[in-house]
Amino acid sequence: MKLKDILPVLWIRVCCLLLMLFGAFTPLSAEWPAPVEGFQAPAAGEHPRLLFRKEQVPALRAKTKTPEGRTILNRLMTLLGGGKSMPTVYNQNAPVNIGPQGPGSLPVGAFTLHHAAGFGLLYQLSGEERYADLSWQCVEKILAGQVDRDERYSWNEPGTGFRLGGVLQALALAYDLSYDAWSPAQRQKVIDEIQGMKKNAIQGNRVYTLESMAAGGNYPPSSNHFGAYVSGAGLAALALRGDPGTDSAKMEKVLSTTEVSLKKLWTHAFGDAGWFGEGTGSDKTAMFPGAASYIQAARISQGKDWAEGAPNARMAILTRALELINAEDGVKKPQRGLYAHGEYFWPGASRDRFADRGGWSKDGLFAIGMGALPEADRPAMKWLYENFVEPGVSPEQRIYGARIDPLHAVYAFVNWPVGEPAVTPESQFPLTVYDRVHGYVLSRNRFQDEQDILFTGLSRTGPTGYHKTRASRDARILFDGYKIGVGRFSGDGVQVLEQASDGSLQLRSGGSSWALDFSGAAGCAGLIVFSGDRGPSVQAPRGPGEAVADEEIDLSGTWTDGSTIKVVQNGHDLNVTFIKGSKRREKTATLEGRKLKLLWSPKNNKVLTGTVSEDGSKVHWDGGAWERVKKERWAYRPGETVKTRSVMLGNQKLFVVTLAEDGKHPESKVEGGLLRVGGQQVEWSNGQLRLKDFQAMPR
Repeated sequence: MKLKDILPVLWIRVCCLLLMLFGAFTPLSAEWPAPVEGFQAPAAGEHPRLLFRKEQVPALRAKTKTPEGRTILNRLMTLLGGGKSMPTVYNQNAPVNIGPQGPGSLPVGAFTLHHAAGFGLLYQLSGEERYADLSWQCVEKILAGQVDRDERYSWNEPGTGFRLGGVLQALALAYDLSYDAWSPAQRQKVIDEIQGMKKNAIQGNRVYTLESMAAGGNYPPSSNHFGAYVSGAGLAALALRGDPGTDSAKMEKVLSTTEVSLKKLWTHAFGDAGWFGEGTGSDKTAMFPGAASYIQAARISQGKDWAEGAPNARMAILTRALELINAEDGVKKPQRGLYAHGEYFWPGASRDRFADRGGWSKDGLFAIGMGALPEADRPAMKWLYENFVEPGVSPEQRIYGARIDPLHAVYAFVNWPVGEPAVTPESQFPLTVYDRVHGYVLSRNRFQDEQDILFTGLSRTGPTGYHKTRASRDARILFDGYKIGVGRFSGDGVQVLEQASDGSLQLRSGGSSWALDFSGAAGCAGLIVFSGDRGPSVQAPRGPGEAVADEEIDLSGTWTDGSTIKVVQNGHDLNVTFIKGSKRREKTATLEGRKLKLLWSPKNNKVLTGTVSEDGSKVHWDGGAWERVKKERWAYRPGETVKTRSVMLGNQKLFVVTLAEDGKHPESKVEGGLLRVGGQQVEWSNGQLRLKDFQAMPR
């Protein structure tokens, strides 16, 4: 490796060390992770221990007799390809690091690395050793090099160490769940493979050992890769530690390194209120499923609770839930960062495209997050899932977050609070969070529907990750399908932040100040007044012919050029099926900006290039065009529920945004040195906006 290649990595590591030593990070409790009261360590050779302990098995078996439990179990069987025997469909593609073909082409039930854990859970629930045997057959295939339905995941040729972390999790869970039924020779085979691991990843041809994985590879903690590296190694060590045939000293060393790495992950990659340095999208891959799974496993097998004792790990999960918006066509989120990948929380997953998609690095907020969070948080998470993710769906028809990978069905079965009533998030979760590490602020007025008001802003004062592209410092509002820019935070951080119990805020960042009123005193759902050199920007819900940003292009669905064309999109990769009568032709394509490249003839390497129209409703080719069959998704929602204006309060220019569910906006005027908006008054004093009708909460 050349010096110019090494210097950036060394610089990142030096910066991380300085931040750890001198940065203004979260003051941590002396008891973090907090000790689990009454914990008794598992004996050598005692399993299971990563998801639950043996004494919990009777309760889990009773869960199979409940309506929700049966539904989740049936979903697991579906994702296993039936659940009675080995799956019949396997990914035949060679391992890759970029551009997998399997996810967009293989059916539900095709082999995944987590089939092994799925059959292991069936063994625990039934006591039938045939399921443990099926689990072993899956493990044999993994060790022999069979790729996942997503061919980036492979034991022999993983795409990156990030993907290898997922393979380690698959082996660790299978070993843990099937241990009692496997022979000593089978157990030892897995032990030897894991603790003697030296794997060449496709990316960079780097060699990874369990020790280097626990240290995070070559990535800084704020990279989306870091958490998967660390937690994969940690889960493997928790599964093996103390068992006959295991190198105990090595496992303890790996766990010690894992804990050091996790503290880096949760104290400055994530801050004390859950913002992740690399931004939206990266936060999920850093936390789910690996790091969140580790929290649950450490609590159960070590008696160490990372979700208690300091807010960091809990908020790394919870803030993802607090960002959710329950839109009519799917669950949405703020977009801020390199891997934001559009407005849907699950990339491309509108309501009609939620099930039977996703994958290891895309899912886990609910199925895995519930097990990592404190028990008191789970009923509110259940409410969010039932009302935001699968609203109006009967318990018997839900998929409980198990979209495509059996792993999530395994965790959902174990963790879902079956039989417990759901509680509203307002009764358990904060409406406002402030991350002091990164200068991130989130505040919302409620959890209900698309007319919830969600405010976010970022100073970006903490570590920013591996990529040069940085998350935006814009302050933004999501409301009723609108995206509203309301100024910009300073890189100097947040100097003033006062919050009320209803989510209202008074804050200042650099030379700009904001007053947000969600109390209703102004006569509308939301009032935002702010100062600064940047006025409001409003992006309305898209109507026919309105432009779509390149990063929001989603070509999935049905098209026509005279014949029928079905498109399935997975990020930049597409699978295209041409249907004419009984004839079907399967092709692959890639999307780069607005350029669609269709591989027409692999034999001759013939590639056709098309251009996506500004509104995303057509693809233009030489001599023809594709048009969408269904255009309802582009329909515009009428009604002016957002109104902006500017006023002068003395010599100070202020910007006013009102959010009215019924479209009836209060009048704004200046009188007596105050700005009056409906029944609310706003004053400007010493560079700070303040609401007259505001009850600040103690901090």
